[in-house]
Amino acid sequence: MAAIYRLRRLRPELPRPYNVVGYPLVPAVFILSVVWLVVNPVINEPISTGITFAPILTGVPISYFSFGPRRG
Repeated sequence: MAAIYRLRRLRPELPRPYNVVGYPLVPAVFILSVVWLVVNPVINEPISTGITFAPILTGVPISYFSFGPRRG
């Protein structure tokens, strides 16, 4: 959803083969809802949420080293 804002700001000349219903309000509400769904458990249940996020966040360096930018 955040890409909608970014693309419309950086590339306004691109054709828009789709319409976002309620733009810019509906995508903003969606983004805020997702942020709330992630932040709320971190605040209320930090230990169990940390245990849940640990394996997910382990994938970040694995993904970076497997598919990240190649040098040389």
